[in-house]
Amino acid sequence: MKRGFLLGQKQDPLKHARTGDVGGGEGVASASAVPSGYSRNAPEEASGTDAQEALACLENLCKNPRGHDNPPNMDYIWEDDYEEELLQCTEAALSARVAPAKVQQMIAEAADRDLLGYVPSKLQRAISERLSPDAMVGGQSFLHQLFNQDYPPQPEAWGQEGEDLTLPQLLKKGPTPDKRDSRGETILHVLIRRTINGNYFPDDSTSGMMYSGDIERWADRAKHFEPTFKMLVDAGWTMHVCDAKGVSVLKRLRAAKAQAQRLVGDSKVKGMSATFATIPSLRAGGGKVVEKLLKDRNSMLQAFANAPVYVEERGLA
Repeated sequence: MKRGFLLGQKQDPLKHARTGDVGGGEGVASASAVPSGYSRNAPEEASGTDAQEALACLENLCKNPRGHDNPPNMDYIWEDDYEEELLQCTEAALSARVAPAKVQQMIAEAADRDLLGYVPSKLQRAISERLSPDAMVGGQSFLHQLFNQDYPPQPEAWGQEGEDLTLPQLLKKGPTPDKRDSRGETILHVLIRRTINGNYFPDDSTSGMMYSGDIERWADRAKHFEPTFKMLVDAGWTMHVCDAKGVSVLKRLRAAKAQAQRLVGDSKVKGMSATFATIPSLRAGGGKVVEKLLKDRNSMLQAFANAPVYVEERGLA
């Protein structure tokens, strides 16, 4: 389910773009230069004025929080106007050859603030077409930034219209395996850490559905983790690279498996059956809720158990 906020009235964002100071034209390419990570088959460069106006439009949208009500839980309303405005300004900025890395950083910050961390698929695809996975964005590679989002690249398209930015599309661009960020983490480090910590696909803890069995999304994380891990290993990522604290991918994987085992054996979850038994209205379905929670957690444990086996089978351990 898409979740968003009540947003402002529909308007033409380009019509209201600022045309004043945009930071000395930072991020705007000269007529002879092609920004780092920019596609060689990008549109012809627009005039300097067009670039400034497009950048100003994007800055207006990204730097100014959108006015919205504070809707109650389960009552989020996704307003397409904001997404369309962001897409329109983004495409204009990219066509005017504003540095794609600058555009990506602005969009990521806006998404964290206004869109619950979700970068709309069309928007992310538009930027990724012009930005190398190795390009630096906000002090980390573009690929690292994508994997540090709540909704990371998918192993396959989930959208009905095939709009999702997928990992195979990114891998076709030839990112550098085992490239590390400021913490010394490779993409495998990030993938394992954010999966076991529950950062990916945030739980619906604010949905009010505490007895639905759907408040935890371990099944979604497992479904994402296993094929993603295999694709990265097949693309050249390795298990023995250490982060800044000396923790290898393999060591982190083992720690994640142990953490998943503790989740499965959590006495609080198993004790829920007794709690449901005391509530007549929940007695019938209570057992199924606990069963689903344990099944989902077990799927995550199995995914972590399968990962090193996959590596060993390919002689890469």
